[in-house]
Amino acid sequence: MAVKEITLDMAGSMKRIAKRCFPWADQVIDRFHVQKLAMEAIQEIRVRHRWEAIEMENKETERTDKDKKATTEVFENGDSRKQLLARSRYLLYKSREKWTLSQSQRACILFSQYPDLEAPMQPPNPLMPKSKTSGCSSGESKTGPSSYSD
Repeated sequence: MAVKEITLDMAGSMKRIAKRCFPWADQVIDRFHVQKLAMEAIQEIRVRHRWEAIEMENKETERTDKDKKATTEVFENGDSRKQLLARSRYLLYKSREKWTLSQSQRACILFSQYPDLEAPMQPPNPLMPKSKTSGCSSGESKTGPSSYSD
């Protein structure tokens, strides 16, 4: 009986060994490592957006007079843009049906503000956990931020 397929991690040495020992077998990278890379890429995008939000907030603070308070945008869940991006870290790792109510609301706001974070998580992406629901339900708002003064 010949080996038809070998599942590997992403190490180059494993690939060389498998090719030498089983030259006719198909080499398949295991899903865990591919999914891990995909999630790391999504997190890099989230962090980049967070740094942009921090810079935007710092510039707004510099522009305001010392006598005036800086105006910070706040979403309907009470998060500032910076908080939204910081607090969404773990929800991106979970499947939608495991989100709490506050995580669902935060995700709805996050994805409406940053669609590039949602797109890789949408079905039929085979790398992301299976989910019964997608997008915001009709009860969740996608409205933008309001403002308050510190």
